[in-house]
Amino acid sequence: MLAEWLEFAFLRRALAAGLLVALAAGLLSPFIVLRRMAFAGHGLAHAAFGGAALFLLLGGGVVAGGSLFALLLAVLLAFWTRRGRISEDSAIGIIVPGAMAIGVIALALRKTYTQDLFGFLFGNILSVLPGDLAYVGAVTAAVVVAMIAFSRGFVSTTFHEELARVEGWPVDRLRGLFLVLVAGVVVASMKIVGIVLVSALLVVPGATALLFARSFAGVRIASIAIGIGSVLVGMFLSVVIDLPSGAVIALVLVVAYAIGRILEAVLAGRAGGAARSTG
Repeated sequence: MLAEWLEFAFLRRALAAGLLVALAAGLLSPFIVLRRMAFAGHGLAHAAFGGAALFLLLGGGVVAGGSLFALLLAVLLAFWTRRGRISEDSAIGIIVPGAMAIGVIALALRKTYTQDLFGFLFGNILSVLPGDLAYVGAVTAAVVVAMIAFSRGFVSTTFHEELARVEGWPVDRLRGLFLVLVAGVVVASMKIVGIVLVSALLVVPGATALLFARSFAGVRIASIAIGIGSVLVGMFLSVVIDLPSGAVIALVLVVAYAIGRILEAVLAGRAGGAARSTG
């Protein structure tokens, strides 16, 4: 069946885009969870919606508008939250409603229904075009290069920011770079799961990996594996059952986390029972 599917160019593009986004999101996910930046990812997605709707009204592309607004929010977050001048949650609470308001007004001014924006909101992985795949590939390459080049800096600033400053790491610049990478992945994920569900790809793989992995290297590997596996399973189910791909992928991720929590509880119970019996 898989060989038959891959005969179609649109399915090959969908599979390639899904795997690339899963790789990029899986690399970032553990850092997002440990830095408690899930709300930031959600905010970047909502900002992307405002840009996409505005550019659609002006006759531009949704990818260009979403990218511009998401990157703008990332830069503003990095600048406003430097040295604790304002909390990240407060900054998001100030900027995101403005971006969302722009999007809602743009949709109200545009009287015709647009399938592009619906796919942007909820995902339609089977509609990935060659240009979309090139964008996803570029974002994934940027994430991989940044994670290799600044791996020690990201790890150091994640676990002990003040110590990282003492060690000479440019904490504020690394934070700004990380936010820009997240913004890129948010926009790259729009046709995979949609901006409404993008937080699943950004948060769940890392959160699930942290349940079991013994080292941070193991967490990063497990996060990538969980993301890629969930995208593959979600794509397969969405094609077979004929359901929206974004929703199915997000649901697979959530189910994987729920199974992980159940297994963690079972293993903890057995370990506790073994300890009591030996004591």
